Amino acid sequence: MAKEKKTKTEKSELPRNWTYKLKRECLNCGEPLPDHYSKKRTYCKVIRDENGKLMQDCKGIYNRMLDQPELEVHREIIKEHKTVDDMIEAMVAKKGSVVSTADLVAYDIQLTSCLKYKIFNNGTLESDFLKYTIVSNPNLHTHKIYSHG
Repeated sequence: MAKEKKTKTEKSELPRNWTYKLKRECLNCGEPLPDHYSKKRTYCKVIRDENGKLMQDCKGIYNRMLDQPELEVHREIIKEHKTVDDMIEAMVAKKGSVVSTADLVAYDIQLTSCLKYKIFNNGTLESDFLKYTIVSNPNLHTHKIYSHG
């Protein structure tokens, strides 16, 4: 019976052979990183169970924490736009798809809070919201509301 030979990588993966002389730590959890890890490695290795399910991912956790403030700002912006769409929806249900400027004011819908707008040569303003497009006629002070879906 031939004795199985351990390869160099298998030997270095054994915890008893790890050294920590460089005193490097994971940026996320602070655990010491073994010296045999690449010098570029700044996080613990990803740990998965026997089924392949992710158990620990320090790099992913750390990057999600960095992105959290930006994602929170995005959530707030989307929330504001959805609120405006809800107000437009309530107005259309009560007043119909052609409304006056006074109706927009009464429902506190500001055309400047749209995602994008376009002004045509004849003075017509087209305001795009998440669910609706409002085409405003400045001469008649009327606004036609179109649903995107």
